[in-house]
This record gives sequence, structure tokens and C-alpha cells, in this order.
Amino acid sequence: MNTFRSACCIILILFLFSCAQESGKDPVIAIFGNTEITEHWFVMSFRLLPESMRMEYAGQNGMRLYMDRLAIQFAYYLEGLRRSLHSDENYLRQLNETEFVHLMDYATEKYLKSHIRITDQDIKVFYQEYLQHKDTTKLSFDQIKDIIVRKILFEKGQPLLNELLDKLYFEAEIALNETEIASPNGPNDDVVVASGKGLLLSWGDIKSLFDILPISNKEKYDLRQSEKRVKAINTVCKYELFLSDVENKRIKDDPEFKLIREVLQMAVLSRYTKARIIGDDIRADYERAKKYYENNINKYKKTSGDIAKFEEVRERVYQDATDDYRNQIAEDLGRALIRDRYPMKINEKVFKQFWERMKE
Repeated sequence: MNTFRSACCIILILFLFSCAQESGKDPVIAIFGNTEITEHWFVMSFRLLPESMRMEYAGQNGMRLYMDRLAIQFAYYLEGLRRSLHSDENYLRQLNETEFVHLMDYATEKYLKSHIRITDQDIKVFYQEYLQHKDTTKLSFDQIKDIIVRKILFEKGQPLLNELLDKLYFEAEIALNETEIASPNGPNDDVVVASGKGLLLSWGDIKSLFDILPISNKEKYDLRQSEKRVKAINTVCKYELFLSDVENKRIKDDPEFKLIREVLQMAVLSRYTKARIIGDDIRADYERAKKYYENNINKYKKTSGDIAKFEEVRERVYQDATDDYRNQIAEDLGRALIRDRYPMKINEKVFKQFWERMKE
């Protein structure tokens, strides 16, 4: 699909979300099982997708396809609830990590918007710089304005954010388990290395959260060195304290914040349930791997332009074929869940109105 048109569709969808919020209207666009899916909820679930995935669903047919995929995802979520998997420790850990990333991003943006002033001139200068880039598909000023504002906001606000992070950390008086941190091989994952102000973080928590933090130059943090471990622990603690502070003081009752959390809970439990049901023992055999290679041969093109032979990329092909096989099984099972246990119904009138507004 044309990149320009795809990007426009994505921006329009996200613009509609903000317009719908302001209007206060939130019609039911679909029903999954016995759960009503409102327009706000539907668009937020789309908004939280990685950008590369959002581009796959551009256009009216793309939105239809996304609704279909969302129904399957929701069926696994409902099945997870039925099996009480939402109480599993591993699910709760995965949810915490996912929320940490998305809610941190949202909380940071809300905080900076309340402290940073961005002028029209700032935006226009940035847009002119954007136009100078050698790109054949340019978006208009109105189409990309919100993206520009966000980029400027984070660039201007980073020093202010760093100042707040340091302040929160200093006031919290976090206690570090210095003996374990300084041990030659580092702490075991279950050892608590930081505590205070409501925080109780094990070394395993620190590593997993640090890995997903949106910070640059992570390669400089060699966690085999005790002083670098301390730096990583302090960084994670600062962001945890910030998220708690912003949530409690500024966005505790923010409806969009609550909606993000609801959608993330669905997405993570759906993924967790699917993994539990499908399992790791389903793997592609030689025939399936060979067929996958032949059907996706351009995927294994070398930088020289030549196609790598099957034996040269055997391990990669087996993994790709296994992932594809599991996805096929998961989709078939998801459709069976919809058919037999959690029927889907789209409100065609609302969906049509939704799409008509997007085209205006």
C-alpha cells in the first residue's frame, strides 16, 4: 500500500480518538462474548500497537482485518479469565513490565505537557527541517503536527525530567543491598537489591525493567561490574518512583490512563493464555521448514543479493517455520473459541459511522 496514504490513515485514526474523547460520545462498536467494546476502547487498542503493525491495518479493509484479529485476541483473554490465569505470577510479572513501558511513556508526556511550552514557531521550524529530509512521501503540516509536538516535547523536556527523577530519588532514601550488589558474580535474581518508598525490587526485576526502559546508551551499562549495577538499579528506581508519583498526584483519575491500563491487561493476558495453551512443544519438522523456506525464499536474501541456501540458514528457517506454525494453530483455535464460546458481533452502523468520520 502507498506509504503516504497508509500514514495518513493511521494519523486520522489517532486524531479521531482525541475527537471522540472531547465529544464524550463512546458508542459500542462490537461485542466480544458478553463484553461491549466501545469506540474509545477499540481505537486505544489500535493506538498501543507498534507502529509497524499499525501500518498493516491502514484503510477500511485494514480496520476490518484489525477488528477480526482483535476478536481472536479478546477470545484468548476471556479464556484466560475463565481459567483464572490472571492470578498467575508469571502473567502478573509480564503485565508489570508491559505497563511499565506504556504507562511510563504516557505519564512522561502528561507531565512534560504541563511544564513545557511549545510555540507555533518551534513547530514550524521543526516541520521545515522535516521537509528538507530526502523522502518521497511527505505529510502535510496538519497531519504531522501532533507527532512534531511530541518530539519537541521530549527533546525540550529531558533536562526537566532528569531533574525531577533525581529529586524523587533523593527524597525516597532508597536502601541498596550493597553486599549482594558488590558480589563478584552479582546477586541472584530473587535477591532484593533496592527498597524504600513503596519499592521492593529484586535483581531480576531490575534487569527486566532496565532492559525495556526507553533510555539511550544501554550498552555502556555492563552489569558484570558492580558500579554499573548500582547505576542501573538507581535508574530503574528513579523511573518507578516517577511513575508512582505522577500516577498518584496527576493522572490517578485520568480516564485515558485507566483505558490504557485496561487494554494492556487484555493484551498481556491474551498473549499469556495463548502461550500456555499452544505450548513450546509444537515445532516445525523438516518438511514444514523446507516448504516455508521455499514459500518465503526472498526472506533469506544475502546482502550480495543472492539467496542463502537452506542449509546455510537452517536454524533460522526452523524458528521462522515454527513461529508460523504456532501462529496458524493459535488463529484456528482462536476462531474456534469465537465460534463455540465467545461469539463476536460488530455494530455495522457504528463501524460505518466511524469509518465515514475518518474519511472526512
